[in-house]
Amino acid sequence: MRYETVLWDLDGTLLNTITDLTCSANYALAQCGLPAATAAQVRAGTGNGVAELLAACTPGGRDCPKFQAVCDAFVAHYDKHSNDHTAPYPGVMDLLRQCQAAGITMGIVSNKLDWAVKQLGELRDGTQRAIDGHGMVYANGERIVLAKYSQALGTAINALAGHTPDPGADVSPALAALEELHADPARSVYIGDSEIDVATAKNTGIAGIAVTWGFRTRKALCQAGATTLVDSTQALAELLL
Repeated sequence: MRYETVLWDLDGTLLNTITDLTCSANYALAQCGLPAATAAQVRAGTGNGVAELLAACTPGGRDCPKFQAVCDAFVAHYDKHSNDHTAPYPGVMDLLRQCQAAGITMGIVSNKLDWAVKQLGELRDGTQRAIDGHGMVYANGERIVLAKYSQALGTAINALAGHTPDPGADVSPALAALEELHADPARSVYIGDSEIDVATAKNTGIAGIAVTWGFRTRKALCQAGATTLVDSTQALAELLL
């Protein structure tokens, strides 16, 4: 099946952000007199927003009296250091360019802080610019249009939480993206690297593909219900193009 619309997760799927997230998390913890988080804690917390990330890294989680101070320190530090080490995964830029050439409409659906996604506009992989402040993707100077949808810190998204939305509740960013892009759900796919992404595809009613180069193991993705998994951008291209 050839997909007409591809919705992408950002962290762990298109971009390897783990080092900058870890540095900012540990800066925030140190500022509050708390022990540093391990790489495993950061990976486990990444994928469901900043609050969940820091809850996984902070002793006592959200119940820690210093939790809000940790969040504030993290946001202030990440604001200045989100691009220090972040880069597209190998092969991602070529794949995006190939998708564009094939006429595939693409969108980013991320629960990352909106300003943080916009800051990644300065990100470069060699001479290739990745994402600009308007949610566009560039490859070798060519513009690849991506609609950008994100949730602010602490906002609950029904699809991401695995719940059926109540009547009148806010629709998920994925549903909003599909509507904005005039996409046919039957010809659309959501691609991500975490349990949240698997649930997003399922609850949005579209196909899902899980990538194993991100922040979760193949085992964890399978346990979350992923049925289509890829280990490389080359393998992903075979499914999309």
